[in-house]
Amino acid sequence: MAGVDSDRPDHIAPLPNEILSIVFLELQRASRARGTSDVPIAETTVSHVCSHWRAVSLSIPQLWSVFEHVPASSHLPARWTEERLAVYLERSKGHPFELWIDFATEEDLGGNRLLSLLHMVLPHLHRCRVFHILSDKNHPLRDFREILANAVVPLLEICALCPDHQVARRPDLALTSANIFQTGAPSLKYVRLDETSFLNLRPPLESVVHLRIEERRVASPILIPNSIFDEIISLPNLETFSLFGYLFRFQNQDGPIPNESLLAKNLKEFRTMDPIVAGYIFSHVLTPSLQSVMFPKFNLDGGDVSIPAQMALPSLRTVTLMDPGSGSHDLEGSPNTEKFVSGTYNVAELSVWGGFAEGEGRNEDWGKVLEAVAAPSTWTNLKRATLSMPFTNPSEIEYYHKFIRGKPQLEILCVPPGCLERPAFMDGVPSHLRLQPIDYSKPGISLYRTPGPDWMDTEEDPFLRERRMFEYS
Repeated sequence: MAGVDSDRPDHIAPLPNEILSIVFLELQRASRARGTSDVPIAETTVSHVCSHWRAVSLSIPQLWSVFEHVPASSHLPARWTEERLAVYLERSKGHPFELWIDFATEEDLGGNRLLSLLHMVLPHLHRCRVFHILSDKNHPLRDFREILANAVVPLLEICALCPDHQVARRPDLALTSANIFQTGAPSLKYVRLDETSFLNLRPPLESVVHLRIEERRVASPILIPNSIFDEIISLPNLETFSLFGYLFRFQNQDGPIPNESLLAKNLKEFRTMDPIVAGYIFSHVLTPSLQSVMFPKFNLDGGDVSIPAQMALPSLRTVTLMDPGSGSHDLEGSPNTEKFVSGTYNVAELSVWGGFAEGEGRNEDWGKVLEAVAAPSTWTNLKRATLSMPFTNPSEIEYYHKFIRGKPQLEILCVPPGCLERPAFMDGVPSHLRLQPIDYSKPGISLYRTPGPDWMDTEEDPFLRERRMFEYS
């Protein structure tokens, strides 16, 4: 486009406006598909080439239907936000609108600028398909709750409301009593909250398929009772559930334990960093469709939970252990873990991302985990494994060799790159087993699928952030 001076460049003059519109939309789609936001963004670029292109671009509401604001240190200057938003709202006309705002910064702006943006959007909430707001204590959202209480959002599919703002006390909580969008959100499928959202901004969750409740910067000392957790896990359409942080109270601390098993009929993916939550799920919740699970510490006996002896998860194929940590990893000394392993007999993929202590004996706990999962009777259908423990002496290599010998069906084993350079390790690997170095540039764990291009969800997945602590070569 460089060098185009005229009002109507000759080489595109013959194109009908309809074709030119398709070209503009495809340019925008291609720029977003790369996972990074172009600077300047596609719709701004085409609208400044010539008067004809500008007229065509302004006549395409869809071209202006996605608005993103990120902190000023990134590619869009914060000082232009209000003006840009007003332009996008006007030019998008009645087209379904997507609002992506990240006001989580270290700059204390008193919340005024964020609230001014939200007030601009209020008359357009009825056509919002995405309402994705990340905030923090410097930009409180609590003052906006009453305004959103009765907002009508028939098209809303994706909602993120993360105030990350600590409160002094816990009010009465009831999942069924949403305090925003109280007239209903029938199209809502994806919801992301932090632990303070329950105390500030709670949308209705009845139709939600993908749910994230993830601690961010502020670790709230207020724990949510397990009665709320019971309601969440029983949501009828829930398929993926991500829980990061220690947010819930269990085992009669602040809510009764269910007398009968709860049913999470459609739950397919579940991840948590709280082993007590994992134990609670396996002991009190029926998950017949569960395919992938991620939890820390290969020991499910924390807390007062007892996994039923007849527990069976025939659909479970993928298990990820994050930070095995310390404690007993002997299956015979861990009844709940033993029941979990015996009830997950179709597991085909295992990933273990280990935490490491400093100094001598740093891999001792990790070695115990490997010995536990290396037993020939444990996960006999395992086809693929990722084990992130590097070794510093020959005795630690035997941990890997025991695992390999115990898994004759194993086809692919991913290990730290340095392992492949040690002859003592390679000598114990059978010829049929395909070894691959761990590619730390890739996630390597089951991440939450972002609802839009990666550059729109501006915060790193917390489980990936946790995994990065275990990168060794």
